[in-house]
Amino acid sequence: MNKEELDINQELEQMRQDYAALKDRFDKQEIINNHLMDKAFNADARWLFMDKYMTPILSALLIPLTILIGIIKHVPQWFILSVIVLGIISIIGVFWAYKGVKKDDVFNCDIVTAAETIRKFKKRYLILEAIIWTYFLGMMAFGALQIASYNFPAHTLVIRELILALLVIGAAFLDYFLVKRQMKACNDILERLQMKEDAKQ
Repeated sequence: MNKEELDINQELEQMRQDYAALKDRFDKQEIINNHLMDKAFNADARWLFMDKYMTPILSALLIPLTILIGIIKHVPQWFILSVIVLGIISIIGVFWAYKGVKKDDVFNCDIVTAAETIRKFKKRYLILEAIIWTYFLGMMAFGALQIASYNFPAHTLVIRELILALLVIGAAFLDYFLVKRQMKACNDILERLQMKEDAKQ
């Protein structure tokens, strides 16, 4: 074997070694990327499914608490009944919004089905939000009319109406950030599902 052939063989061997090292780095990077994607999926899924468990629990606690406060503080019956109905709407609505949405399905079923499930959930969740807010604002408006119908002194009337207004504003701000975070979790999951789909092609 002459020197030229030896050099060529050495170059080929070096190329093989470089390719093997590059492939090993690529495989390791792919494992890291998959691991990071799974962690991100899990973080979004935790937020996505938080409402599924927290809303029924909080609503179930709110109903007896409202009844108890009503008994102790002599709160008007219409208010107690309104809160009970709101709690029931929330519980039933959450079960409806999450119908067919399971954490394992989002991770393990095919990408198209998972994406469709998340899109359907987003639509139901926003419909539920609209229903709850329509009811809540109606309840607050009725409360404002009830307060105005009582013979309270002017300053007491203003304070009570202001409390109602602050309650609505506070609830709106809190709900805005919760819904925004929920929608972000949905959109992030959809984006990662699309990345998985693109990686397959």
